[in-house]
Amino acid sequence: MRYLKPAAIFFGVLFVGYFSYKILTQIPARNFEDAQAFIQSLDRQQKALVIEQDKFSELTQSDAWALLSPYAASGNWAAKFTAAEADLAEAEKIKADVVDRILERDHEDDVAELVAGIAKGVEFIRSSKLASAYPLQRAEHIFEAVENKAVFFQGAEALIGANDRLSAQFKLKLDRSLAAHPAKNADIKAKEKTFFELVDAGSSAFAAMRAEYRSAAINYAHFIDSYADLKTAHQNALSFAEENAVLLAQLDRSYVKILVDQQIDYYLVIARASWCDGEYCGSGSEIKYPAVKVDEDTFDFFESNDVSVIARHATSFGGGGRLSLMIPKQRWDALGIDYQYRWDRSEPSAEYWVDSAVIRPLHKYATIEAVSANSGEEAGGEVNEQDWESVSEAVFLSHYEHLGMAIETKPFGYYESELIDTAEPLGMASIATPIMVNGVPTGSNQQGEWRQGSGGSFFYFYGMSRMFSDFGYQRRYSHNDWRQYNANGRSSAFYGSNRQYGTYGSATYSGSRYANSNFGRRNPSVLSSAVSGGGSGIGGSIRGAGPFGRGKGPSGSGK
Repeated sequence: MRYLKPAAIFFGVLFVGYFSYKILTQIPARNFEDAQAFIQSLDRQQKALVIEQDKFSELTQSDAWALLSPYAASGNWAAKFTAAEADLAEAEKIKADVVDRILERDHEDDVAELVAGIAKGVEFIRSSKLASAYPLQRAEHIFEAVENKAVFFQGAEALIGANDRLSAQFKLKLDRSLAAHPAKNADIKAKEKTFFELVDAGSSAFAAMRAEYRSAAINYAHFIDSYADLKTAHQNALSFAEENAVLLAQLDRSYVKILVDQQIDYYLVIARASWCDGEYCGSGSEIKYPAVKVDEDTFDFFESNDVSVIARHATSFGGGGRLSLMIPKQRWDALGIDYQYRWDRSEPSAEYWVDSAVIRPLHKYATIEAVSANSGEEAGGEVNEQDWESVSEAVFLSHYEHLGMAIETKPFGYYESELIDTAEPLGMASIATPIMVNGVPTGSNQQGEWRQGSGGSFFYFYGMSRMFSDFGYQRRYSHNDWRQYNANGRSSAFYGSNRQYGTYGSATYSGSRYANSNFGRRNPSVLSSAVSGGGSGIGGSIRGAGPFGRGKGPSGSGK
């Protein structure tokens, strides 16, 4: 008997372990619920199929069958029920062979097979529903066509009229776009071809419907099917016209996004650990100061400094306290923090350290938008200058050398999907491809024209030139600029034939806008180097910066 208790314990542990294992490895509730829903859907369709077969049988015995019988025979309606039964049989097989078996085993290893089986079974049920519903729906449609023949035909005439109006309106848009944007000729012609194929499909459906309407022996199935085809064709033509009218309108709008300023804000988070030195004082406490905005020099000092503790506060003789700095006082003062912030006087000993350092890259953009007369609106343009915007470090680095340049350009004659996102001098993408006549570039587009001057050939912008000049750019680009830009092929940023544009370009600072920008004031060495034709580079503050932790913190002198 003395062995009974240990045995009972052993089997009890085994029992508990087994059921714990079952709970941990069983099929997730979500998948179990999906399986139950599939089984219920299968049951409903089995019942619905019987009901629809009974209704169809009643219909075949009714007076209306004389009208419907020819359509049922030509459409082979009875075969739809056979197909519905076959689909249900497949769904039932999946239930028995897959779903029931997996639910009985109830193991998570079978979830993938269960999900796949349910998906396949649901598709068989859906197919069965469509097939079983078809005969009665078809009969209903034919009855509607018989009773409302004139109404359906009037509706078809209205749709044809709508198609005619739509065709005239969209053709006008197409013709205007062809005239204004010859470079898009092939694309616009392809849109025209597709659109009128859709319109012609509607016309063909209407012709078939009209022939039945006028026939002495009307085929109501063909009549109502032609009406459905006409509706579909009209909706397809309407949707196509609306979608492509939006695309064609994009050709008549131009915009350019310019990087007009950039800067980095630097933040340090200081932390403090406090304690008392008595035997029963407890473990002390820690707090973090609100992030402090500092200048780049201060940020660089603390980011590169290896001192773990930057200051200590200790009690002095007589009960007072004294703050000892481990860094130069000017560096501490630059933090501008109150060392007694949220001070607990019962914990007079403290240590301070840099808990984290964070950079916040910022951009300021301006957008020049213009619309051509071809749009149907009054031609013109406007400039919108935005406020500072936070950007990721990756975006800041990728555009660091692009101050004053267009970082996004969508010229006239381009779709939004053809947006140019390689940096380039403002307006360069809008220059007309020159037509050489006796070695002289000629030609024009909506934004300007090639002219000759004392300095050679140049592209002169029309109304856009005033807006471009607001951002420090010349009113013209030379043919040499264009040749080098075209040779670059937008494979990379283009800084001008003499690298005179961008953050390190002399032309950028020829006016006051960028010389007096936040970037120019914060980076006088970059400005000086650019004006004198110096090199390029990026300061170390941004590269590799961000939240950091160097294992710094309190030394735990007291605790």
